Amino acid sequence: MINLEKREGVSFSKGCYPGQEIVARTKYLGSVKRKLCSFKSSKLIAQGTNIVNANGVVCGMVCQTASNIHQIDSLEGLAVIHIDNIDGEKLTTSDSIRIDAVTLI
Repeated sequence: MINLEKREGVSFSKGCYPGQEIVARTKYLGSVKRKLCSFKSSKLIAQGTNIVNANGVVCGMVCQTASNIHQIDSLEGLAVIHIDNIDGEKLTTSDSIRIDAVTLI
């Protein structure tokens, strides 16, 4: 989910290692269904807060939010979001806080 395959952070030719089964399933049986994304919000959001799409279906979870050092009123965060909900979706938290500018990392 943290996009290691895009940055050559996963080796498919290495011998035995922790997580090998998950990596093999990802490569040979399908694709990763959730990805780590950055986002912006107007309020601090607690870790573990669910993210819901426009239909009210849970599609992700907030990992962390923090203040943007360059913009005092802006908060940025990381979340794991289902790939079907990353582009063009209106996302909010379960507490109705708006999630803006979702970008794959």
